[in-house]
Amino acid sequence: MVKSTNLAANFMLFIFSVIFMFLILEAILSFTKYKYVVKLDPHPPNFYKNNTEAGYDIQENFSEGVFYSPSDFFEFKVWSNNLGCFDTPYRNEEKFVLFVGDSHTFGIVPHQNSWGQLLEKTLGFRFLKCGVPGYGTRQALAKTKKVVSQTIHTPKLILLGYYINDFTEDYHFPMRKVDNGYLVVNMAMEDIKSGRIAPTKYAGKTELFHKYCIKEPPKNPTIQSIKCWLNKNSISYNIFKERIRNLAFKFPVLARVITNRTSFEEIVENRSGLWHSAYSPKEFPWVDGAWKTHLNNLKAFKEYADEIEAKLLIVMIPDKRQVYPFLNPVNNMGRVADIERPNAILQTFFKKEKIDYLDLLPSFRRYSNQNPRKWLNREKDIYYKIDDHLNIKGNNLMRLLVAQYILERELLDLSGKEKKLSTVMNQLENFS
Repeated sequence: MVKSTNLAANFMLFIFSVIFMFLILEAILSFTKYKYVVKLDPHPPNFYKNNTEAGYDIQENFSEGVFYSPSDFFEFKVWSNNLGCFDTPYRNEEKFVLFVGDSHTFGIVPHQNSWGQLLEKTLGFRFLKCGVPGYGTRQALAKTKKVVSQTIHTPKLILLGYYINDFTEDYHFPMRKVDNGYLVVNMAMEDIKSGRIAPTKYAGKTELFHKYCIKEPPKNPTIQSIKCWLNKNSISYNIFKERIRNLAFKFPVLARVITNRTSFEEIVENRSGLWHSAYSPKEFPWVDGAWKTHLNNLKAFKEYADEIEAKLLIVMIPDKRQVYPFLNPVNNMGRVADIERPNAILQTFFKKEKIDYLDLLPSFRRYSNQNPRKWLNREKDIYYKIDDHLNIKGNNLMRLLVAQYILERELLDLSGKEKKLSTVMNQLENFS
């Protein structure tokens, strides 16, 4: 009896020791860069509002908040102007470039380091920077029309920053909505479009996600509730969770358990969603129809620009796995994305419709370190280590390449064009 009591006491002492060490670790980590891993939404609360035409938009006159990166551990301040753009106030400037697109155009860097802000300084021309994270082409066009309706003058040039997942964003529209001040996936629409499950199979999916952090009823509600709480509150859990998950995806059976999925095909599809446009219709039958809709949205952009007598330039922003082919996603089913396919389709379409475009992929490869390695360097390379966005160096390269294109083709009426072009070319020559 005494032995049993001692065992129980030792066990309880062990449990309390583990909990105590866990709390100490959490307290220490809260003062480090790892504090960002518990941020479920990188943007500050109430930065977005729901919008009929685009699904959601940035609030007008949002004073100031902080954007967090839970993967690469950095932060920067965000705000919005009177037009709902991450920019300085619009003061009825007569000549301006309207800058639209998704997060790559919004800039996942401090505002002064974004390629839109850098272009404004380089060219000495007002750039109205109105990119919105998560937008597809359809939403970017809606944003363009909204901004133009609120400005006295029309833009001299509309610059659309195009990224490879704009295809998927268009297909899933409206893919996101604002819920309790935060931007969340519009799960019901996601299911209707993808056809993975019937949209009425699980009622209250948003509430389900808030409670369990997954989209389907959990097999073990108690365990999943604990996991969800830890996911929202524990720094150390989030750090080790990602490492365990990355290891688990090497083993399909374990991956199903970790992700609470029953179909490994669904797991793979979710992890490769960025590359749907790079897969053939044989693998995803809906791709052909999605391409037609997507290209029509791009054509509508050109038609609107012509209607308001503005020039249009589409800047094709490469994905990091296109720039660094050694990062090309290969999943456990042996499927490899054709990283050249989306660009080839787009280039053919742009030429046919006489749409001015700049494909930055060849230049990005030329100005980047192509030596194969497991991870990128967030300072030395042009993308972050884990995050898919351009870092400060990448934004600077974008600035130089786009400025060169605008100056050489005289897309804007600028003074001192020759001197500005010479400066840009010198900076490109010394870029490293």
